[in-house]
Amino acid sequence: MGAHGAILELPLWGVFLVTIGLSLAALEAGLVLGRRRRKQAEGEPAEDVGALVGAMLGLLGFVLAITFGTQLSRFDSLKQLELEEAASIHTTWLQADMLPSPYREHVKELLKDYVDIRIEKVRDRQIRQAIEISQELQDEIWAEAIAGTEQGSDAFPKELFMESLTEMVKLHERRVTVGVHQGMPLAFWLALILLTVMTMAVTGYHGGVSGSSGSLVRLLTVVAFALLVMLIADLNRPGQGLLRVRQLPLIDTQSRMAE
Repeated sequence: MGAHGAILELPLWGVFLVTIGLSLAALEAGLVLGRRRRKQAEGEPAEDVGALVGAMLGLLGFVLAITFGTQLSRFDSLKQLELEEAASIHTTWLQADMLPSPYREHVKELLKDYVDIRIEKVRDRQIRQAIEISQELQDEIWAEAIAGTEQGSDAFPKELFMESLTEMVKLHERRVTVGVHQGMPLAFWLALILLTVMTMAVTGYHGGVSGSSGSLVRLLTVVAFALLVMLIADLNRPGQGLLRVRQLPLIDTQSRMAE
């Protein structure tokens, strides 16, 4: 497993603890260096690194805010795509009534399985399995649709039904692309971790040089940043963490099919 995979597979509490651990280690290292520098420079004016600390904290906060906003926008896109996909599946289900028997019954049964599997697997956080089974069902539905349209009468609106089925498949691919393949790149994660460590080290150094004892304030700052990083990691893996796209549109479609 690569570094990117390790980050993605790390549980959220692990992301939180690792962020706190790295930040506290950097703070402590900065404090030690700052105190050593203070002893060496006794009698000299104290180094003023307050402006640098403020700039580093501001930069880290800005990067975290931009990252959080980007992932939140991706999360909102997934919710919209789910709504569109549920509508597309229901439309395909209704238009399947125009297929001749037995293709009509088989296609509608496959569509029911398609919705059931997606709801069940996503609820159980088995995203990869949901994608694989969905693609297999799409192939079966497509084959039945081709056979059914060939057997249909000349009055059968083939283009209308196939267009609806095509849209359903396209929306599935878009959800997979946005939800699985458009996560944060590894380079961005590494840059975020490095910037966090550097900021905490400079903050600790400033505390050591100035003789500040605001350990509680520094600890609260570390916890706040760690919580935000954990939320970003959660948004980066939709369907697998605490923040999950609710499947109400698909559940509603499932209920309509059952009726």
